[in-house]
Parts: sequence; C-alpha cells; structure tokens
Amino acid sequence: MPVSLTSKQKKTLRGIAQNLREHTTVGKQGITPLVIRTISDGLTHESLVKVRILEEDRVARAALAGELASTLDAVLCGSVGKTVSLYRPGHKAITMDN
Repeated sequence: MPVSLTSKQKKTLRGIAQNLREHTTVGKQGITPLVIRTISDGLTHESLVKVRILEEDRVARAALAGELASTLDAVLCGSVGKTVSLYRPGHKAITMDN
C-alpha cells in the first residue's frame, strides 16, 4: 500500500528531486518488466527517483506516470515536462517536515 504524503511533504520532495539525475527512461516499448525492476531497485535504495517518459502525448504520459506509481506502490511527487518524480520509503531516509 503506498504511503500518503501531505502537499507540504510532496513540495519538499520535488525540491530534493530537482538536484537528482534521471534514474531511468520509459521508451517506445512502454512499461516493461525491466523498467519496473530498475525503478523498484532505485526506490528501494534511494527512496526518490526521477523517471523520464518519452511519450509525446501529455494525457498518455500522465497515465503512464500514474500506472508506474500504482504498480510500484509509490507516490507521484511531481511532474515537469516528460520527467516525473516517484517516492517510496526505502533504505535511504529522506527528512521531511510534516
């Protein structure tokens, strides 16, 4: 079950994510088992990852981002252009004010 975050916590995570590099890219093939495993490993170790979605259609991109979040039991913290930030508590603690 995904963790729920307040808007203030999401804002903090978006600020932290600005300094991160993209962890992986979702390409033409869409969400594959390899993409899921790669992002899941990143979330387990880092808790917060950025993913680039190469879909041109904005609505389809938002749907893919939502599908990723639900599949990975993660929270979609933010989206800028083709890049989304996903958070799931993992090994690396991220300090957030409540």
